[in-house]
Amino acid sequence: MIIRGEDRPADEADADWPAQVVLAVVETVSSTRTAIKRDWEDKRERYASVGIPVYLIVDPSNATWHVLQLEGRVYVETDKGIFGQPLTFPEPMAFTVQTHGWHPYNRTPVERPPR
Repeated sequence: MIIRGEDRPADEADADWPAQVVLAVVETVSSTRTAIKRDWEDKRERYASVGIPVYLIVDPSNATWHVLQLEGRVYVETDKGIFGQPLTFPEPMAFTVQTHGWHPYNRTPVERPPR
């Protein structure tokens, strides 16, 4: 998860991180079909329901990343790329992550659920 530095709780060990301070969540998709559904659908709906503005999905099965931004009550994909392409988070974060060191799973890609 990504938050502003000033929103960090004083005691992070016992911190309860309220959704209102979260700017983005980052999810690496697991490799099982159940986990793929959970990461692409279930978590997407839960994060949207609490108003987290950005959901980044990193999918090593296909060596891709996907930036989804909250529009109303649903996420819309606003950027995507493959491992090796730089990933720039939207405002107010606006920082870039180099993905050239990211590696795909060593297996046949699994199709993600349709949206």
